[in-house]
Amino acid sequence: MSASERLLQELTDRVAALERSNRRLRWGLGMAGLLLAGVLLHGCTGSVPPPPELPTRLTLEALQIRDGNDQVRAVLEAEGLTLFDQRGKRRMDLRLVEDDAPAFRLMDGQEQPRLAFSVSKDRVGVTALDEAGKSRLTWEIVTQGPRMMLHDSEGKARVLAQVNGGLAELAVRDAQEQPRARLGVAGNEAGLYLADAEGTQRAQVQVSKGEPALLFRDAQGRLRAEFVLDRSGPGLTFADESGKPRAAMSVDREASGFAVWDDNNQQRLKVVVQRNMPLIGLLDEIGEPRVRLIVEENGPNFALYDTEGRPVYQKPDP
Repeated sequence: MSASERLLQELTDRVAALERSNRRLRWGLGMAGLLLAGVLLHGCTGSVPPPPELPTRLTLEALQIRDGNDQVRAVLEAEGLTLFDQRGKRRMDLRLVEDDAPAFRLMDGQEQPRLAFSVSKDRVGVTALDEAGKSRLTWEIVTQGPRMMLHDSEGKARVLAQVNGGLAELAVRDAQEQPRARLGVAGNEAGLYLADAEGTQRAQVQVSKGEPALLFRDAQGRLRAEFVLDRSGPGLTFADESGKPRAAMSVDREASGFAVWDDNNQQRLKVVVQRNMPLIGLLDEIGEPRVRLIVEENGPNFALYDTEGRPVYQKPDP
């Protein structure tokens, strides 16, 4: 064999060896791919691994919430919640105050409270305040019932409206918070009561059992004048400083008249018109008639009587 033939044979043998090596590599890679596919398939058909456990409790002393300009807009603390406006001013405040009672406030642009809500064991209330921080309007529900109060610029309660059991009442007070006018309705009765600066009731208009009345009292609260319209008719009575009636006028179904009493509560004068017969009578200190003047159907009659009630003078003659 020549040298050229030996060289050609060597090249042929090397090519055959490379082909055998490539076949073994392809077979190994195919097996590796099958094994990898089996591992992946086994992982997909198996159970999903549990997610990592997250903490169930987050403990903070305070939580701040900021806007896009890094301005604090809300703060949550153990004491409560506060909201702020874009300028950093407090505008809303929620707190637990005494006895863990909740209190809620709304503030204006100067952080001045203007509206406040509170709830306690004995009271539920809403208060509106002015720019100086003075209470001007209060709504509340207390043990006695609901009520509303209007306050002046000094924060003093000047008007009070309330419902207490069966009584509905409206009261107006002066600058010293002294009640001066009161309107009340209870059951079948209604009344308007006016008082002086000392708080003494001086005038009263009332309707009781369907009968209206107007009363006037002096500075000591004693009844001095009373006008009543009852079932019989209107009546007017005047009293002295001790409260004793001294004069009265009335009109009823049968008659109209006028009467005067002395300071011993004894009637001494009466003027009556009954069935078109006018009568004037003068009485003594024990109430016995002593002088009588009457106009009857037959004409006038005048008589004087003694202490025993016997006529001592009479015209016309009996």
